[in-house]
Amino acid sequence: MELCKAVDFDADGALKRSECSVRAWSSGDAAKAGCLTEPPEVISNYTDCITSVKGWLGEDGVDLCLKRQFAAVSRQVACLEKSRYPFYRRDGLNWEKPPSVKKAVELCKAADFDVDVALKRSECMVRAWSSGDTAKAGCLTEPLDVISNYTDCITSVKGWLGEDGVDLCLKRQFATVSRQVACLEKSYYPFYRRDGLNWEKPPSVEKAKELCKAVDFDADVALKRSECSVRAWSSGDAAKAGCLTEPLEVISNYTDCITSVKGWLGEDGVDLCLKRQFALHHQCEGMAWRGWSGPLFEAAI
Repeated sequence: MELCKAVDFDADGALKRSECSVRAWSSGDAAKAGCLTEPPEVISNYTDCITSVKGWLGEDGVDLCLKRQFAAVSRQVACLEKSRYPFYRRDGLNWEKPPSVKKAVELCKAADFDVDVALKRSECMVRAWSSGDTAKAGCLTEPLDVISNYTDCITSVKGWLGEDGVDLCLKRQFATVSRQVACLEKSYYPFYRRDGLNWEKPPSVEKAKELCKAVDFDADVALKRSECSVRAWSSGDAAKAGCLTEPLEVISNYTDCITSVKGWLGEDGVDLCLKRQFALHHQCEGMAWRGWSGPLFEAAI
């Protein structure tokens, strides 16, 4: 009755204002009042506007609708809908909608509600969330033309390079990060795998860092020294040290040598390997296998 009287019982006009009031009911008195005061030619746009801002722009959105800034509302809501999703989705941060939208508002405002820019920064923030404030800050300050590379960089250093990796990403040393991570991914595995030393990942990575730094992050060289260290681990410090000091051209032979003397020649075998007497250690191993012992065996050594 109230609505019909306000429009002189114009059925179509009253229906539009009725539908508007229903859409605006939960958005507050100002939003509902607009349903009664907006001119007939804009009431449909106003109704759509009030509907679209719910759960996204709050009172700011209602104010924009009342000012008939419908295009601005569409732009802002589109930005929020896209950029809140990385925070909200299960494989993102799995937040509830309200805090996701709140963070999206922050990002969208900083990007003047450019949906593509805000989305890229949103995805970056989610990837960097567990890497600390410095990493997250980079998602807001890095130029748009490098934000994708920065995001990939921050993702790749997780669990490998720590704060040093974040620092490299912020310095945009993306190729350096790729080289270092590739080295660590390869050389940590002999320590980590079950038939290696069966270590947990963190100490395996720490040992890999030591090896990679020593060879300027050459993945192939570090892997060879890593495999050697694992084979030599139970043979003492001298044997392990050889894995770090032997030239690259003999490291494979040294590794085979250290592996073969285990349980046969002890420290004497390690000494032969360090002297690169690879042929002699095979001969002595064969003699021991055939049962040689005593002075003759000692003389052979």
